[in-house]
Amino acid sequence: MRLLLDSSSLRRLQLLEILASQDGWLLIENIAKQLDCSQRSIKSDIQFFEHYFKEDLFIKTSKKNGIQLITPDFFEQNTIYQEIIKENLNVQLLSLLYEEQLHTLTDYAAYLYTSLSSVTRSMKQIKEALKKFDLSIKTKPVALEGREEQIRFFYCVFFWELTGLNFSELDIPFIDEATAFVQQLTTSSQESFSTVIISKMIVWTAVCLDRIQKGYLLKEYAPIVPVSQSVKQLIDESEKLLSFSLPANEKEFFGFYFMNRFAFTDIQSIKAHSNLWETYTDIGRFLEQLTYQQEVQMSNKEYVNDKLFKHYIYKEAFKGPNDLFWNPTRKTLLHSVDVYASFIDQTLMTLDQWQQPWTKKMKEEPYSFLYTLAVSWKNLTQQIIEKEKKICVEVVSQFGVDHEYFISELLIHQFPNKLECYPLSEVKKLQKKVDMVITDMKIDPFLQKQTDHTVPVVSIEYAPNHRNWHHIRTVLEKVEKQQR
Repeated sequence: MRLLLDSSSLRRLQLLEILASQDGWLLIENIAKQLDCSQRSIKSDIQFFEHYFKEDLFIKTSKKNGIQLITPDFFEQNTIYQEIIKENLNVQLLSLLYEEQLHTLTDYAAYLYTSLSSVTRSMKQIKEALKKFDLSIKTKPVALEGREEQIRFFYCVFFWELTGLNFSELDIPFIDEATAFVQQLTTSSQESFSTVIISKMIVWTAVCLDRIQKGYLLKEYAPIVPVSQSVKQLIDESEKLLSFSLPANEKEFFGFYFMNRFAFTDIQSIKAHSNLWETYTDIGRFLEQLTYQQEVQMSNKEYVNDKLFKHYIYKEAFKGPNDLFWNPTRKTLLHSVDVYASFIDQTLMTLDQWQQPWTKKMKEEPYSFLYTLAVSWKNLTQQIIEKEKKICVEVVSQFGVDHEYFISELLIHQFPNKLECYPLSEVKKLQKKVDMVITDMKIDPFLQKQTDHTVPVVSIEYAPNHRNWHHIRTVLEKVEKQQR
């Protein structure tokens, strides 16, 4: 959903992502090809980062090696993102649209000290991006159009990505009241909430309160999932801290959002509606099929079922992605692709075969679905790692089998979940196919007779030293690459 960014802002975000994902040097010409731009543009972006973010990062340059990102121990990439997008004209226009103080494109151009043609071009780009949220922009006067629920949803996503935990910087009148409201709500609830979740709830509440006070009320609102009585009571108690009363349907909206996003599902409310209960139970059947195909256990199936059901309901209630400028769920999975590649492929295949209305909705944002599934599934990562094919290492020592076992234990400790190590005698007895040999003996002439010449052999000291460990790691990476 980076349609909202101009080419320069987008390229800078992508450049930062490329540099942050690599430890070593990168050639500017290769980066330019990857980003489909000139080397001059990349050099200009480097100067941009050096000028505006010299306290946060340093880009080391070399005529021979290229460029390398140097960061402090505490490096928050999203903070850099937020600073970049704040200077984006589209972002500034959307912020002004929310405030509703200007009425014509000429007003916007004058306020931002830019040309009318630039504003017109940006508005065209914004309109295209807003289609995903089922929203549009009218021109007389200039204002956002669409269902009130969608406008609130869009601006909650927008403001959260703009500020994150620094939401107090937002120029929204009801931040303090929203903070008190949410603190009362979360304190009274039996659920536990992280700082991030509470902050997101505050942004959501502030936007809703501001829109209500401006006179933008929901019309004939009915939540997809009925709000439980206990949640209604929590909303009533928290409402007492506000400077005005909430209309009944607004309370329903607040209750639905809180219950769907942050509270455990009220099963009795779902059972009372056959279509909801059918979806809930079908998700359960999907999970059973998935665990069978993946050959893994799901000890917290009820919790995962609840998470996926709420994820589906949320996507039914609000149209559009949960991100505007970057996709953290997609990035999380891509960074973990070495572990999750097979799991992702099999899950998407099962999802594609499962022809139900809820799976169709999940396919619209597959990474969001996969992330929700993966992070809520207890011990999934460990099970995937344990299932992976291990590299079979034959350990040969001149000091005999006891020392071979000793070295084997060191190897398994150094490379957990990657190796299965066997002394020479066990390899023969178990008839194991060896992928690698590690020995403290001279390779000639004994090992030449005992091992397959296509299998890599690594020589070590009596116990591996620092140099040996580095060599073993290098050879292991080559073996893994060949296996893949």
